[in-house]
Amino acid sequence: MNLNKSTVVLVVISFLFGSLLFLLPAHGETGKKQIEVTYRNIGIQVNGEEIESEQEPFLFQDRVYAPLRTIGEAVDKEVIWDNETSKVLIEDSTTTTTSDTFCFPIHMIEERVERFPYVVTINRVFIEELEEVEGEEIRIDLRFENISDKFLGLQAARPFTLWDKNGNMLAFLWQRGLSSFEFPPHYDSKEKTPWAYLCVTLTDELKEQIRNKDVLLMFIPIAKQASVEFTNALLVFDLGVIVKE
Repeated sequence: MNLNKSTVVLVVISFLFGSLLFLLPAHGETGKKQIEVTYRNIGIQVNGEEIESEQEPFLFQDRVYAPLRTIGEAVDKEVIWDNETSKVLIEDSTTTTTSDTFCFPIHMIEERVERFPYVVTINRVFIEELEEVEGEEIRIDLRFENISDKFLGLQAARPFTLWDKNGNMLAFLWQRGLSSFEFPPHYDSKEKTPWAYLCVTLTDELKEQIRNKDVLLMFIPIAKQASVEFTNALLVFDLGVIVKE
């Protein structure tokens, strides 16, 4: 492999990637110093996920140097430069967590969740091969119930969606064996259509978005014939990391 060497100005605040130690000299020099460093297309991974760096990491005296901000933010830390004291401040990140992003209870797989007039239970979640065409899809088996005495429907044809834990919507889900338009009183999909499930084609983009990450399922069960407030009706399920069976 060819090595590209160049001369750069190095500020003496650096990050030792190899052993995860910060190099902060107790009595550092001030001013500038010219040094020769080696670039070798060094990549950075955090928990198996490749992260991008605005400045390319390099080798100097058999050590790997990478931007402190890039590394800090990748491990959920906030990095601040205090110009008055010439210090780098590393704080716990103020980025919103899942509970802050979604102001609703987070439910789990196999938990029977009631939001009158509906009850939803997510039974299992997995990736499966498509039989008729080449490709894969995310499949979510569920049980859906109408526990009221009315014929009900949903306001949206596709009320189920996938989200990441940062509050970004990833995909709309299709319903199989489950109508969106009419549920008779005391309807139970387990009795009528045991194979009721949700699905979405697993595109390359979606595959990257969910790789090694927890995924959330959101359901907005706004009934056409029931007085259900949006904020009381929204259901969120933690599907965890979706894998192939």
